[in-house]
Amino acid sequence: MDIFIVLLVYKFIKGTFTYEKVTRFDLVIIPVYSAIMMILSLKSVRSLTAAGLAITLVLIGVAIGFLQAGRTQVRDTNKFDTHQRPILEVKRNWPYLLG
Repeated sequence: MDIFIVLLVYKFIKGTFTYEKVTRFDLVIIPVYSAIMMILSLKSVRSLTAAGLAITLVLIGVAIGFLQAGRTQVRDTNKFDTHQRPILEVKRNWPYLLG
């Protein structure tokens, strides 16, 4: 189990400082899934505390998003995928790792 965690952390750190291809999964599916799960969990618990906590978490998430995007570098490869979409590469840098 420890080896798996070390390899996972290594891959995450290595990918932070190199250019990687941007995928739709990273940019769309994960944030939308997270938002849907938060909304569904708030439907089952209706209280002022839960709503306040949700608003606080959204604000913290937005702040972390701006921190992470602050020094991100995007590079166009001038190539296209099979659906004729441009292939972009992203280098996330230190703020992404900290966020």
